[in-house]
Order: sequence, then structure tokens, then C-alpha cells
Amino acid sequence: MSKFSTHCFRDFKKFIGELTATSAGIHVAILFTDDVGLDLDINDPWAEVAKRYKVKVDGLQSQHVLSSASRLNIVNVYSGFDLYLSSFRKIFFELQGREWSSDKKDTPFEEFQRNISLNDIKKLGDIVQCQMDLIDYYRLARNTIVHPSKENGSAVRKYFQDHTNSLLSVKSHYGMSGAPNSYEELDFHDVKLFARTLLDILPEFDATLDPGDERLKSLIPYKNWPNYNESRKSNAALGFLKNEYGIDQNRALKVLAH
Repeated sequence: MSKFSTHCFRDFKKFIGELTATSAGIHVAILFTDDVGLDLDINDPWAEVAKRYKVKVDGLQSQHVLSSASRLNIVNVYSGFDLYLSSFRKIFFELQGREWSSDKKDTPFEEFQRNISLNDIKKLGDIVQCQMDLIDYYRLARNTIVHPSKENGSAVRKYFQDHTNSLLSVKSHYGMSGAPNSYEELDFHDVKLFARTLLDILPEFDATLDPGDERLKSLIPYKNWPNYNESRKSNAALGFLKNEYGIDQNRALKVLAH
């Protein structure tokens, strides 16, 4: 079968692209502001730069802004992942014809395991389990950022220690030098690593939703084109399959011929 993807992943990919670009812009702006302070030999470069744009800012420290921006973007990346999961649950029923099963205590990957077999995904290589461990680490970091408590803080720190080997494997896999970091030291590189890992692994989850050519053909909404001639109706069906499920022209033609 050719490549298959859902709108939920493609929407997530667009969201992550915008988020990481913006995150990089913020990171560069913060470093630039620091350099302005050094060049002008001033103690509060933020106040000096802000004055140029008629904004009043006093007492900001670049390191604090860097840390805060990174932590908030970890939350944003996870929010995008959470929305992907919500969309995935909905399309699961449409494509697989059965209800999605979940429990409030499930982690995202425990929830996936209830509904799809992760074995085929894990067969892609040992790094897959390590990638899932990394995503779970940033999930716990997100929980601690949004819901700071002694319990959440202990959980994320313990997870980081217990899964050191997995996290280092992902670090090596991507050739990263600056991430993953401990919870106290999360930075821009953690945002990049989190986003990149999700973009690499989620297409494999999308692929498990592929119901086969017969089912895809049954989902074509021919009733929406009652006045189309056969040629136009065929083109509309091809466009629907390619847009809705990300398959290429050859696969779409096979679906129509099924």
C-alpha cells in the first residue's frame, strides 16, 4: 500500500511547523537582546530595546525568558499532540468501524495499545520505544508546568532518571547535543526534539488506520455529486481520496478500480 495519512496528522504537522518557526524566532530575539546589552554595556537590555517600540519592560532576565518560552512551548507542542489524539479517536471509528476504548488513567500510548497493536510499529526498530519514552517524559514535564505540585515534580524527575538510557538513545539518534534536558533545564532544543520526534512517529500511528482499498472506496461520497457525469465524478472521487487520506494517484486509481 502507498502512503496513507489523515487530516489530523497533516493539521498537526502544519501547527508544529508554525510553532517551531515562532519558537526559533523568539529564541533568536532573546539572544539578540542579550547581545545588545553586551554591545552597549547596559545592565537592562530588555528595557533599552523595548523603549524603541514604546513598550515598558523592567527587570526581565534573558535566561528566565529563554526558560519560560521553552516551557510554554513544551506545553503548546503537547496541546497540539492532544488535539491530534482527539481527531484520531474520531476518525478511528469512521475507518475501522468500531468504538475507541479508553480509561482516564491511560497514558496516550496505553490508550493506543488498547485500540491498535503497537507491535508492528515497534518492529520498525528499537528507537520507536525510546521515542515513545521521550514523548512520555515531555508529557510529564507538561503536566508539571501546567499543574505544578510536589507529586508532579517528583514524577517527572523520577521518569528522567529511570529512562536515561532511552532518552540518550533518542539524543544519539537525532544527533542532538542540547536535549533532552532535565526538567529544571528545559530549553529551546527540547522543544525542537519533542516536535521532531512526534512528527517522525505519528505517521506510523496514522498508517494503522489504513482500512484497505475496499473500505476506502465505500467512503467515497458519490451522493454529493448527483449531477456529475462519470468523468467528472471519477475526478471528484480521486480528489477526495488524495485530499482526505493522503494517498497518491496510483493508489487512488486502484481504490476506484476495486
